[in-house]
Amino acid sequence: MMMQMLAAAGLEPYTDEKRMPDEDNVRGYLEHERSTRLYEDASWLYEARGKAIKVVAQLIPFLPAGEQYRVILMRRDLQEVIASQRVMLQALGRKAALSRRNG
Repeated sequence: MMMQMLAAAGLEPYTDEKRMPDEDNVRGYLEHERSTRLYEDASWLYEARGKAIKVVAQLIPFLPAGEQYRVILMRRDLQEVIASQRVMLQALGRKAALSRRNG
């Protein structure tokens, strides 16, 4: 949702367009697979200058020094995230990993 809001405000998202819109996210996934491996490789960040990048909070320390970043942190209820992931995985015919509440 935040990436959709930033795009609506005129900030271009850095996306690989690999995940197409679906019933779980009808407006699409504005993310890039490279950001999930930021801990291994940040050399691609120059391509994303001036764009919005979706990065999970745990990977923020891997952003290279010497650049300027504007960071928006979002806080979500963990049970809400788990429930959302479970529905999405069920729709894909995949099992969710066990959590303390479902296992």
